Amino acid sequence: MQLNAIMMNWLSFVYISFLALQLRRVCGECTTNEDRSSVVCSMKSIERSSVVDIESVVGSTRLAVNCDESHLLESFIPNGFFKRLIGLEELYIESCKLLQMRNESFDGLNGLRTLSLNTRNSEWGLGHKLELDDGIFNGFDELQSLVLSNNNMRQLQKNLLCPLKRLTNLNLSNNRIRSTADLGFVQCDNLSELKNIDLSYNDLFTLDANWTVTDMRSVESLLLQENNLTKISSSSLDNLISMRVLNLSSNYLEILPHGLFNKTMNLQEIYLQNNKIYQLPMDTFNHLSELLVLDLSGNQLSSHYIDKTIFSELQRLVILNLANNALTRIDVVFSELHFLQILDLKNNSIGFVDHRAFISLTNLHTLNLSGNRLHIVNNGLFNGLFVLTRLVLSNNLITVVESSAFKNCSSLKELDLSSNQLTHIPESIRDLSMLRSLDLGENRISFISNDSFKGLSQLTGLRMMDNLIGNLTCGVLYDLPKLNVLNLARNKIQSIQRGAFDKNIEIEAIRLDKNLLTDINGIFATLNSLLWLNLSENQLIWFDYAFIPMNLKWLDVHGNYIEALGNYYKLINEITITTLDASHNRITEIGPSSVPNSIEMFFVNNNLIRTVYPNTFVDKINLTRVDLYSNAITKLHVHAVRTASMLLKKTVPEFYLGGNPFECDCSMGWLHHRNDIVVHAQHSHHPKIVDYDAIECLVSHKRDNPVRLLSTLSHQDFLCRYESQCHPTCHCCEQTDCHCNIICPDNCSCFRDQQGTINTINCGKQNALFVPDNIPVDSTALYVDGNNFIEMKNNAFVAMNKLRSLYLNNSNIVHLQRYTFSGLNSLQKLHLDDNKLTELYGYEFDELKMLRELYLHDNLLTQIGNRTFASLPSLQILRLDGNKIATLSSWQMQSSYLTNLKTLTLGQNSWSCGCEFLQEFITFVYDSDVVVRDARDLYCADGDVKRPINSNLTMICKGFDSVVLPEGIPHGYVPLLGFALTIIFVLAVLVAVFTVKEQMCCSYANRSEKHTPTTLYDALVMTSQEDSDYVYRNIVSEIKHQKPSFRIGIQHKNVLTPKIPHIAHRSDRIIIFLSNSFLQHEWKRPEVRSAIANSWMPGKVIIIQTPNVIFATNHDRELISNISKGIILLKTWEMDFSFKLMYALDNPPTVIYQESNDKIWKSHNSKLIHPYACIVDGFDDQPKTDSYYSAATAESVFSHSPPPSMSKSSAIMKQNHVYAGIDSDYGSVTNEDSIVSVHRPIAPESDNKHRTDVDNSTGGFLV
Repeated sequence: MQLNAIMMNWLSFVYISFLALQLRRVCGECTTNEDRSSVVCSMKSIERSSVVDIESVVGSTRLAVNCDESHLLESFIPNGFFKRLIGLEELYIESCKLLQMRNESFDGLNGLRTLSLNTRNSEWGLGHKLELDDGIFNGFDELQSLVLSNNNMRQLQKNLLCPLKRLTNLNLSNNRIRSTADLGFVQCDNLSELKNIDLSYNDLFTLDANWTVTDMRSVESLLLQENNLTKISSSSLDNLISMRVLNLSSNYLEILPHGLFNKTMNLQEIYLQNNKIYQLPMDTFNHLSELLVLDLSGNQLSSHYIDKTIFSELQRLVILNLANNALTRIDVVFSELHFLQILDLKNNSIGFVDHRAFISLTNLHTLNLSGNRLHIVNNGLFNGLFVLTRLVLSNNLITVVESSAFKNCSSLKELDLSSNQLTHIPESIRDLSMLRSLDLGENRISFISNDSFKGLSQLTGLRMMDNLIGNLTCGVLYDLPKLNVLNLARNKIQSIQRGAFDKNIEIEAIRLDKNLLTDINGIFATLNSLLWLNLSENQLIWFDYAFIPMNLKWLDVHGNYIEALGNYYKLINEITITTLDASHNRITEIGPSSVPNSIEMFFVNNNLIRTVYPNTFVDKINLTRVDLYSNAITKLHVHAVRTASMLLKKTVPEFYLGGNPFECDCSMGWLHHRNDIVVHAQHSHHPKIVDYDAIECLVSHKRDNPVRLLSTLSHQDFLCRYESQCHPTCHCCEQTDCHCNIICPDNCSCFRDQQGTINTINCGKQNALFVPDNIPVDSTALYVDGNNFIEMKNNAFVAMNKLRSLYLNNSNIVHLQRYTFSGLNSLQKLHLDDNKLTELYGYEFDELKMLRELYLHDNLLTQIGNRTFASLPSLQILRLDGNKIATLSSWQMQSSYLTNLKTLTLGQNSWSCGCEFLQEFITFVYDSDVVVRDARDLYCADGDVKRPINSNLTMICKGFDSVVLPEGIPHGYVPLLGFALTIIFVLAVLVAVFTVKEQMCCSYANRSEKHTPTTLYDALVMTSQEDSDYVYRNIVSEIKHQKPSFRIGIQHKNVLTPKIPHIAHRSDRIIIFLSNSFLQHEWKRPEVRSAIANSWMPGKVIIIQTPNVIFATNHDRELISNISKGIILLKTWEMDFSFKLMYALDNPPTVIYQESNDKIWKSHNSKLIHPYACIVDGFDDQPKTDSYYSAATAESVFSHSPPPSMSKSSAIMKQNHVYAGIDSDYGSVTNEDSIVSVHRPIAPESDNKHRTDVDNSTGGFLV
């Protein structure tokens, strides 16, 4: 019983865990608010088999399901998904990729009041749209708000929304609905409570007259912006008699129809901006007495269609926007708009404004006329604007502002006259006693008088940047006691008189950047309220912290000529500045007094700083960032960047040090540890080097690329130069022969680290004849390369038992003696490359037990003794490339012999092509554990011919498989060995006899093939201009070497291209060097194509194909179609390419004779390529009955089958013949191949039948 109870408890636990897992799969991570009325669940997607069970949150009225937007996974809402959520009132499904909603999807949610379904299917793809079943909303009697936006829907069923009798808000925005007939409520007559309709961001084209029904009279808001509307019916809004807001912006409307708003008299806001409206009917806005906002900006309205009648009945209009249109003049068009408060006319082309234009706008407080073409501001222009507070006249062409222009605008607080053509400050501004902001920037003002700002006692902001102001004197700003912000940037100010700002006691920010100031002494020191000062890009040379007020927080002096951040009075704690930008100056050094203790951000990049004194930043407890990059710092002591303790700092300061010419010697080793110094200990005093990976430094002891990234260096690279150094325990340093007094040899450079564990000696590039005698015995790296040692003597480096790297490369060394490297017990790297060594005898490296890297490349080595590397058990890298080595002994190529070798180079040597050597060599290269880095650069030399060595080269050596015999021959095998030798001798005699017989037979057969008097060349080589030199050197030269009397014509050499057809006809062979260049430049020539087309006779054409040939056009494919019609195809990368070419040239093609206008094909020696072809009887010549046969057809028809006794043996001989690999299809010409030539008509059927009977006559032959 107890066991059963345990089992039941365990099963219960498993079941509960399973339910929890299911809930987690459905709801993912769910959270609830404090009163447990709202649940928010996040998941990847809703699964088809999921079941919602949230009994733990019973009573929740709001559920939000948010799917992961980054996972484009389809979601499914199965039947009964929300069945148990009876009390739910609000449901939000966001970003779940739903494609189908069934009628049962929302079962159990009859009390729902708000439903929002936002799938964002458009992010998934345009073809993924949400589809809803017809009756999905049946029973939703309480639903008031329905949001179906961002679902990529094209249409809704006609009566889909009709069951929603209490619906008040409908949102169908961001879909792809094109017609109002697809909105799902056009035929519904029970949506009497609907108030808000959002159809924005769809694809609607027109708004028809009957798109709504009479029961939609309660609609108050209709949003149609961002559609494709081009036409609206005049009666389309008639049923919306309660509408208050209409948004038709960002469509393609050009004309509004008459009477569009006749029935919508309750409209308060109309948005028609960003359309293409160019005409408005005069009665467009009649009866809209309740309208408050009208936006017509961004259209094409002209002054011709805007008169006083169009706005005459808009008595309550408050906001009118006509910006970005094509208005050119303003007449009395606003005379009835007595309650208008904001009028926007910017970015038109207004050049004339009637003096009565604004006289009726007594409530206007904002007027924007910027971006027009006004030239003069007349005295009466703004009559009647008594409450105007903001006037914008920027970006016009104003040159004159009359003296009383603003007399009736006494309430004006903001005036913008920037970007005009004013040459002086207008006198009319003196009438603006309430003005607080004045913008006169981007004009041509050159002078400010003492009474220019008279009467502007309330002005707080003055902007006059980018003018021509020369100097500031006392009194020009005295009338501005409440000035807070002054902008005089981009002027021509050279000097400011002391006391010019004395009356501006409330000033907080001053911009004087990009002027010509040279001195600021005594100008700002008394401005106690000043917090922000920009003096950048002037001509300041002298700077001191005494020049600025104590309360200043932000100072910018970059782009000047300041040489030092002076602090004559040592104002370290008195200055409260937090941000200082002194970059792009000529500062040469910084110290503790150069940086105030209150500093947080300090920029001194792009200066000439060479020295940063220790403890410069140690007292700056608020420091967060220091920019020292792009200076002239070569050495930086660790204490120079020392900061306050972490106990006093909020964050670790960030330093930027890149772009400095650092010299990484032993004093800079701390920088290598960079941010490792910034440990998590509370007492750390070191900053974080942010741009560590970009810091470069000079490593003077490095021979190649001395400027390196700091991140690539190791601690062994931080060395200091020395001339002499005495160990602390040494007591004889004053004596010349003291053994512990380390002296650098003459004409050498010596470097060592602070610990004394690394000692690098550089005596290279001196053209010396001998190794210096007084090299320190504790040297760890010795550079004696670039000398002229010729022969290295014994004991040249004796007693240097700490030497780990030795560089003897490029020193003309010819010979190494037996004990040259004696005593180098710790040597790990030895460079002997770029010398003239010819042979290694095996004893040279006997004492180098620790050697890991040996570089012998680029010498003249021809022989390497068997024991040369036997004493190097630690060797890991060996370079032997670039020598003249022909063979290596089998013992040297054993993997067990080079147990630790990881990298080996053997390329650019003259390896032997002997089969016995190659088999063992290739096995070593490709199958051993040693990695040969330059395996693709291996060649064997066969005379003057070099062949690449690869794993396939052993194919030619398959008969030379080596057999290793045991030492000595057992006595019982002597008779067997003698018998075997006798058999081999007899076979050799028989082979010799048959070979002589074959040569005599073939010689006799070939004797009849003499050159006719009309033969010009034995072979014509057709090639491209680009390949002609290569062909001559590598192919033609080889042919002439083996056949001195062979006459060869070469295209682009001794044969002109126009003569090709004639010469090809009078040549025994045509050799085509087929490359991409030939296909691109030669094959398209008509003379070349004609010559080849007339030469499709068996054996005459030889194609030599190069690698990677691309047949790109139909013309190229025509050449392909003829390759199988009597052509010998050779490939340059095949084995024995030269032998196959010679063999193909030795066998002449079929000869053509012409007798009495009848062509007779004669195959003199079509079978001589077979080793026993001479044994077969010749074939009788038969006249050809049809002159339209191709060459391949003729040979097929007039060649008899060999005797039955020979056919089988011939086939066997063909397979075993050494040249059986030549790619030619002559001997396998099929019936289909021999029917039609490319340029000839089809032969009659009778001849085809005759040809079929004898089709096998050439099937067993190679050519």
